[in-house]
Amino acid sequence: SSGINAEYGMVTKLLSFETFSKIFDKVVELRNYNSAGAYAYLKALIEEKAPKAGLTLSIQYINPQVGSLVSHSVERATAEQRLENVDLVDVLSRLGAKLLLEIFINLLVERKILFVAENLADLTTVIHSIMQLLHPLQWQGIYIPVLPQEILDATSSPYSAL
Repeated sequence: SSGINAEYGMVTKLLSFETFSKIFDKVVELRNYNSAGAYAYLKALIEEKAPKAGLTLSIQYINPQVGSLVSHSVERATAEQRLENVDLVDVLSRLGAKLLLEIFINLLVERKILFVAENLADLTTVIHSIMQLLHPLQWQGIYIPVLPQEILDATSSPYSAL
């Protein structure tokens, strides 16, 4: 091991948190064995086209650990399925009804909203749940679920952002 910690991110126009969460879970699983397996998987993923909602993405890659072709399938949820994964009680307990309503109103008028949290899992849960609550509408502004410190200046842009 080189001692370097690899971080993975994905830039996409698709709103499919569950799909990407399963993909990242697989990357972490492979990386725990060796980084070559994770790299082979990500390389194969890049070459695949994203399936339409409700269909399955099948990623075939050669796993260096076993030396053979391996397949990993991930279903892309439909909008209705994504709504089933929203835990409104959890979001309400974290934010409260008044704040959740204020956030929702600001989303509808496309204002810039910046969420700050000490825990990445809490932040991710709240942001993705709120995005799902917009259904059947879709956020048209800039969407950066996790903003690295290095590009914090992006919050001063004149565009609506979440």
